[in-house]
Amino acid sequence: MCSWKLKDIKGIKKNAYIKEIQKKNDQILSVTDKDDLEKLEVMTDRFPLLKLRKSIYRSFILLNMVCKTIIDTKVFDNFTTMVILANCGTMIANQPLD
Repeated sequence: MCSWKLKDIKGIKKNAYIKEIQKKNDQILSVTDKDDLEKLEVMTDRFPLLKLRKSIYRSFILLNMVCKTIIDTKVFDNFTTMVILANCGTMIANQPLD
């Protein structure tokens, strides 16, 4: 007996079961865009020194990825907040009395 017929006996209709399976498949199979490094690999043009320009651009992409990873951490958020608060404290302490 088909599994959707077994589900029908339990009270779930065939269409609802199919939608349930499609949701599971959508969670498993997802289409994502290429990242910048993948786009760089297939990049071609007619201008000279393509290899050199690709290697320079690759270094910029990697630097960008490292910086984004650092910025997204909680430690970086806490550190920048502490620096701002320390700066506020020093500005208050150095305020001349009128």
